[in-house]
Amino acid sequence: MTMRTTLVLILALVCGISAAVGSSFFLGPKEVVKEAEVTEILVAAVEIKRGTQLQPEFVKKQAWPTALVPEGALLTYEQLESRIAFTSFVVGEPLLESRIAEGTFGAASLVTPGMRAFTIATPSATSGVAGFVMPGNRVDVLLTMKQDDNEAIGGSGTWTLLQNVEILAADTRLESDGKSNAGKLTSVTLHVTPDKAIKLTLAATLGTLTLTLRNDGDNEIAEIDPVTAKDLRNLQEAMLGIVATPVVETPEPIEEPKPLPEPVEKPIMLAKKQPAQILIKRGHESSIITINHR
Repeated sequence: MTMRTTLVLILALVCGISAAVGSSFFLGPKEVVKEAEVTEILVAAVEIKRGTQLQPEFVKKQAWPTALVPEGALLTYEQLESRIAFTSFVVGEPLLESRIAEGTFGAASLVTPGMRAFTIATPSATSGVAGFVMPGNRVDVLLTMKQDDNEAIGGSGTWTLLQNVEILAADTRLESDGKSNAGKLTSVTLHVTPDKAIKLTLAATLGTLTLTLRNDGDNEIAEIDPVTAKDLRNLQEAMLGIVATPVVETPEPIEEPKPLPEPVEKPIMLAKKQPAQILIKRGHESSIITINHR
């Protein structure tokens, strides 16, 4: 065997070993993926709207990597029995226990245990947000009173009654469709606690309820002072640059006592002495003697 032949054999052996190592490197991960554990979970086969009663035909089973299965994912069709969607689901989205509820179809099934649904059925309630409220939005509830007995605290006024309240339904819609008709929206249903429902009932009889729309991510409770008609007058004066001049009451002048007139000395008038008379009796005879004073 010549030197050239020996070198060719050695080179071929090195290339073969390199190819084997490269193949094992690239093929190894694929074999690991094939061997990864998977779990079948229920996902939405169609778009499921909020408040919909779940049916087997609305979902399908799909294999997910076991390590990536969301907590509370539904695994069997039996878990759908007497359940409704508390939120919307898009196609392919896993069904989770935290987003479905026990109950039948309708708004009552969306009311969390311990909570109440309260409907504000006046068109003026949505005037503050021009009707742009949808199910799932969060709002603040304002109360405006115009009674005469409020004059003692500045006249008519508006108070922030409740904050960060969830809209359960808009009119009869339980699901947001991305559209809103400000001219046709006549009522909203709020998701509140029982004590707040009582406050809303009383407030509706005392004045007008209106809503202000919040950002979905804003859950802060703000400290808001009531605003009265007197506050608006002060604000208008401030905008016009009118500075209220404090009224200083000028005390009425105190009249000095008039001096008493000096006493006038009057001459002492001596009474004129009358003449004295003496009665003298002698037996049956009597006589009067008059004595004149000088």
